[in-house]
Amino acid sequence: MILVDPSVRLMVQEDIYDHIANCAKICYATTDTKLSSKKFVENILIKNKHLSMLRHATIYLVYKIDANIQDIIYKFEYNKYIERIVYANYMYFIANGQSIYELLRDNIITIDFIKHHIITDLPEPIKEYKRFTFVCLTQISTSREFNRVSPNNIAERSTRYCNYSKDKFGNQITICKPHFYNNLSHDEREAFDNRLKEDEYAYIKRIQRGWKPEDARELLPLCTATEVAYTYSVKEWRQILDLRYYGTTGRPHPNAKIIATYIKDILFSLGYDCVNNSLMIELIFDTINFWSNDIFRTKKGTPIVFIKGEGYYTLSDPNDIDSDPDKKLQSKYIKIIKDFK
Repeated sequence: MILVDPSVRLMVQEDIYDHIANCAKICYATTDTKLSSKKFVENILIKNKHLSMLRHATIYLVYKIDANIQDIIYKFEYNKYIERIVYANYMYFIANGQSIYELLRDNIITIDFIKHHIITDLPEPIKEYKRFTFVCLTQISTSREFNRVSPNNIAERSTRYCNYSKDKFGNQITICKPHFYNNLSHDEREAFDNRLKEDEYAYIKRIQRGWKPEDARELLPLCTATEVAYTYSVKEWRQILDLRYYGTTGRPHPNAKIIATYIKDILFSLGYDCVNNSLMIELIFDTINFWSNDIFRTKKGTPIVFIKGEGYYTLSDPNDIDSDPDKKLQSKYIKIIKDFK
């Protein structure tokens, strides 16, 4: 039996095929490189209709708002999971790989329709829509705590296919330490370990008797380690952190809060202060003023000016969008949305 600590790492998308393949391979706990990532995606995932793995890929698109914009919106509206946001006379579309694949497959769009509009990043004021993939090492009892977004963008190690009696797993199960483990007394820890070893013995014995992993897994303890990749936008991660870190609907489970803390800290290192969502000020883009600064409005219609390199400010005269900036707002409390509900 192997003991490991929970952890989280950021998986950066550098190549779309590599990213999809690396997420998908988590399900089988493999790093097999016999096929190129492109062939793996096309010949294994798409051919076998494992299209959900494509959701881990991120595609950002931008189109100038002109006479053709309604036709563009019409095409992308065929897939309800593509976000769109207006900013500074441009319309940005945030899509996952499955959404774009299905539009191409169904001849709704063509490669030529999108290839010159793909961008690698989003402007600062709409960074809430940027998507990030986090790979979490946790307990199988905890991974379900983060399955809170629809559609779920998840790739998790499969206890149905992963056979822990094999050499690749060291012929043993791996336990992800629960939050209380390091605080157990010597006797309590020994008793806990012994019980887990009994579960491990029962699992391995059933496999040796010819049971399939999908059946023997019923004997695995809930603290068996699992690796799982989640891909969500910052906006969606904030919602998850509201539940699993801040506990806005009730006390989060300590194991889930450990993972949520790691995610929150990584987002913070990337420039995102994931504060309690109830403190956020929601803004929608309105126009550009005389000074070429972006003007946003709150739900009540209050104008907020964004000055590049400085931040968000209220205006000295709320009735004049060209008036001087007044009070500076903390960027960590600003959320740009496409419309008010």
